[in-house]
Amino acid sequence: MKSKTVVQESTYPVFQSSLIDGLIPEFTEDSVNLNSSSEFDRLLTHLELSFCNHEALPIPSTNIFRILFTLASRTPDINWTVSSNLLDDVPTSRKRIKPKSSFFEETNTKGNICDRSVKLIETYIQALPNEKLYDVLLNFMNDFTDLPTRRNRGNAPQKQKDVLRIIRESPKKKRRVSEFIDQAELDKTLSPTEVVSDSEDDEQYGGVSRGDNSLMEQEIHKYLSMSVGSSLAFNESLNQSGVNNPSVLFNREESPAPKPKWQGIKVYDEPLLGTRLNPRLNDFDLWRLINFVFYCAGTRNFDFDSNYNNFHMIYASQSATIDQLFSIIEYNLVNELRAIFPDGKGDIYKWLYKQKVARRMIAMDQVAQSSSLLLLLLLKQLGYLRNYWYDRIAEYVFNGLVGKETDSESGSKSRSQSKSPQRLPMPTTCYEHERILIKKSINEYKADTLRSAYYNDNIDSMPLRFKIINIVHYWSLAFDKTTPDGICRSTPLNTNHLETAVLIEEVAKKFMVIEYDYWVEFYYSLLLDSKIPLKYRDILLVSLSCKLLSKLTGSRVWDFKLAARDDKSNPDWRSNNLRIVTNWMKDRELYMGFIEDETYYSFAHFKEIWKKYNFVLGWLFAFALRDVAEVGYQELIDKDLLVQRCMQMDLLREQVYVKFIRDRLRTDNTENGVRFRLTIKAATEYESEPRSWEKFTSIISTNLIA
Repeated sequence: MKSKTVVQESTYPVFQSSLIDGLIPEFTEDSVNLNSSSEFDRLLTHLELSFCNHEALPIPSTNIFRILFTLASRTPDINWTVSSNLLDDVPTSRKRIKPKSSFFEETNTKGNICDRSVKLIETYIQALPNEKLYDVLLNFMNDFTDLPTRRNRGNAPQKQKDVLRIIRESPKKKRRVSEFIDQAELDKTLSPTEVVSDSEDDEQYGGVSRGDNSLMEQEIHKYLSMSVGSSLAFNESLNQSGVNNPSVLFNREESPAPKPKWQGIKVYDEPLLGTRLNPRLNDFDLWRLINFVFYCAGTRNFDFDSNYNNFHMIYASQSATIDQLFSIIEYNLVNELRAIFPDGKGDIYKWLYKQKVARRMIAMDQVAQSSSLLLLLLLKQLGYLRNYWYDRIAEYVFNGLVGKETDSESGSKSRSQSKSPQRLPMPTTCYEHERILIKKSINEYKADTLRSAYYNDNIDSMPLRFKIINIVHYWSLAFDKTTPDGICRSTPLNTNHLETAVLIEEVAKKFMVIEYDYWVEFYYSLLLDSKIPLKYRDILLVSLSCKLLSKLTGSRVWDFKLAARDDKSNPDWRSNNLRIVTNWMKDRELYMGFIEDETYYSFAHFKEIWKKYNFVLGWLFAFALRDVAEVGYQELIDKDLLVQRCMQMDLLREQVYVKFIRDRLRTDNTENGVRFRLTIKAATEYESEPRSWEKFTSIISTNLIA
């Protein structure tokens, strides 16, 4: 009886997984195009109900997770099809399929398929640790953690290709046309003179005219759309269902059997997400998806089209999917590092930083060569040379925040003064249907008109940007062989290319040219849920803050470094760090350096820089206070005395700020070198308006509670 029970327990999960697979009967086919919304609804409903009993939670197969992540990444407006669900079926008209899918989405009270898929994935990830679930998720992640292959075209075997493929792969062809989109649809979507490029290196909306090949493509598409009757009129050796074989155009007597248009699973005519992100199969990967998604976030969403903007919809679906992918990467990183350093117990880096340099060098090699770290496999996709990894990460993760017009050229313009920015070339889209969907949005942005923003996807995207940088930063901590606490104190000039100092330098460069509001949102993202301990999220922002203070002030007096947070080597580090930060706060010369700068082009430009400096300084002050309060501040500092000093510092800041305003009053004797002047009315308004930076005394009352 006992052995029978064991067998039943071992076969139950397999049976449950097979049952879930049975909801998609086409899985048994070699090539299948899934395009039924009702079928997806049945699958999602079953999975949603399975969470009623977490102890007996059935784990879907890898194929189901491939479907879930693909559905999660697809905004509902790209879920249309012009192909049948099986390879040998007669192609179906898009006009019949799209309204059917749209009607189902609108009448289904459960919500759209994209949002439900995201929620399901999030629920599964929250169920970790679950060994079987983790293995299935790893199998899915392995779909796109391969390295790109180098192709030697000179030694490649010559394969016979059909005419349409030759046309599409021609070097003169700057973009690929999906074989599932008929010519009429393309003509409606793309104008003859404006083509969206699918290359990050092309010109804006790059591409060439289709006039050279349009007639031939039209002729071929005319035959592609034909169905074959019962009599094999063209060639008896051809597969009857293979109606898309262009060899009939050339009356060939002997021709090989036509190859299928796709292999495996497709969703709404397009590859699965894991397949699309595989650099071995496409010139595309997860980093390029991040680049594209944040490009979408950086587009202007205007109030007249705020709810249905195509860029916004693509950003919303793809960013939620990327967030879940990095939740898996984060879980994998934390757990694999614990496995690599079992002696680290609960805090691997606290243990590692106590080891000798020789042991830390060995640890660097262990982390750099671990094939079980998903993050490392993805980093390798950024290129063979490691010295470019962090630079490319910063470029991708902070895309959309800065256009062609940067602070170095014109400063941080206020939103009320800025016009429609010059758009950077559009990166490669993840799906071909996305490229078609956003064509209309791209045309709308060509009008150089002043419009008010209804919402800002860039603000919404900052937690995801923080999450990615936080994960990479936590991994990079293993490569600093000298830090006693994880805080970056070295410079990129004397470090290896994977050390934290290099990452912090690249991130700080980007921060110097993005708006103040994005700084605040990035810092506040520290408090979001994460598998990475809060201690190391704090360390990320401490290292970044010190680097930003150095860049903002350009001071040669201060090096902006905190004392080592190590009780053994520096038992008074808490009070020492508070003293160091307060010394920065009370230095009048640091404040005067901002108002003596004559390169500001407007008051808004000065105020932007002023707010950035005071925000970072205030954050570091709060961080030092939290360290002191952690062990009871009464024994380390005199709170009343500190409050009095902070009142003086707040007064100092106010005096310097007002001095800048009054020094810029318009007079008859205009000084050379000053790029702008204020009227008396404007100066009075600026002096009387509420201050946008937090007072130091307020920070004390928040962090030192009696």
